[in-house]
Amino acid sequence: MCSHSAAFVSAGFTPGQQSILTPIENNEDRWLLTLAGLVTIFAAFSFAQQNDATDPQLAQQIRALTLQYEEALNEHDAKAAAAFFTEDAVRTTPQGTFYGRSAIERRLEAGPGSLGGF
Repeated sequence: MCSHSAAFVSAGFTPGQQSILTPIENNEDRWLLTLAGLVTIFAAFSFAQQNDATDPQLAQQIRALTLQYEEALNEHDAKAAAAFFTEDAVRTTPQGTFYGRSAIERRLEAGPGSLGGF
C-alpha cells in the first residue's frame, strides 16, 4: 500500500474507492498550486491595503500642525519648533543625531551659520 493509500485508509477510505482528495503527482502541479496560492495571497494583501478613506478632520489637523511647525522654523523660534518633538525624540540630520527635545532645541538655536536646523 502506498503512503497516499495509507492516508486515505486512515481517513475512512479503502484502496480503490473514489475520493475527491487526490494526491499531487508531479512537480508541475505542485508549482502551479504554489503559484496560485502566492497570487491569491498577493491579491488579498493588495486589496486589503487599498483604503482611500482618509479622515478629513485628521488630515486638517496634520496640515495645521505642519503649518505651525513651519512657522516656528521660519521665525527661528527654536523653543516652539522643538515643542513638536517628544522629550525622548531622536532627530537625525546630515550634521548628526540629536537625542531628546532639549538637544534638538539647542541644535535649532545654533542657527544656519553652524548648520543648525533653520
